[in-house]
Amino acid sequence: MPAHEFVIITKLCAAQMPKPQVPHKKLAHDQFHWRGLHWILKADIPVVALSDLQDEWKRDIDLISQFCDSLKTEETFYPKQECMLEEESLPPAYRKDVYDLMTKGKIPIKSRKI
Repeated sequence: MPAHEFVIITKLCAAQMPKPQVPHKKLAHDQFHWRGLHWILKADIPVVALSDLQDEWKRDIDLISQFCDSLKTEETFYPKQECMLEEESLPPAYRKDVYDLMTKGKIPIKSRKI
């Protein structure tokens, strides 16, 4: 499957630039460029498809330069959990996780008679 089938674009915006000029001239595809627009693309891209997309971007003559960076947020590493303070303040006999552990521990152990 092509890499672009796995990409989900979440946000596309033009960078706020007063003039469509690049800070310094750039060489791309054997031409010098003094003007250009800056675009910021936020997308969910799998790591496997990233190398294919970067290769495709390098071959696109309309793109002067491209840069790919990963956004690392706390939600990426630690998903939000609801507050469990009320449940944790209960005595152990009334907590659901302790009850599950106790029922799991009541499974009879297989043993043989000698």
